[in-house]
Amino acid sequence: MWGCRPAAAPPEAREADDPGFVDAKPAAADRTPVESAAPEIRWETSLAAALRRAKSEHRAVLVWARADWATAAVQSERVLWPSPSIRRAVRPFVALQLDFTVIGADADERMSTLSLRQIPALLALDENGRELGRLEGIVTPEQALKLIAEAEKR
Repeated sequence: MWGCRPAAAPPEAREADDPGFVDAKPAAADRTPVESAAPEIRWETSLAAALRRAKSEHRAVLVWARADWATAAVQSERVLWPSPSIRRAVRPFVALQLDFTVIGADADERMSTLSLRQIPALLALDENGRELGRLEGIVTPEQALKLIAEAEKR
């Protein structure tokens, strides 16, 4: 009823009963030890703190501006951050996640400071906060890797 299946039902039974069923988990054969060993991203949540850290460590900042209500952010996050290649590429950066799910006065200020026109957005900033590159809207892993590579060259 209502597309619910008992938790104990094997995937084959769910698939047979529900032609629209999609199992989003990758098959065990699709996961390699190298992929599972990729480090998790340690996100800063404050622009000021991220810039202080970037300055003291002489690193660039990678900013992910997101919101739960932004479908494009949720779609992008499903493929970006679990990706081992993205997680490895982010390592040289100070990673900053700004969540705009709740809009308030500080959200307007943060959006203005970064000149955000759209959520989601992925920005690369140098250690002084100057923009090195930007992607807005749905972001694919390929686009993100290209932005990261270009930011590292500067």
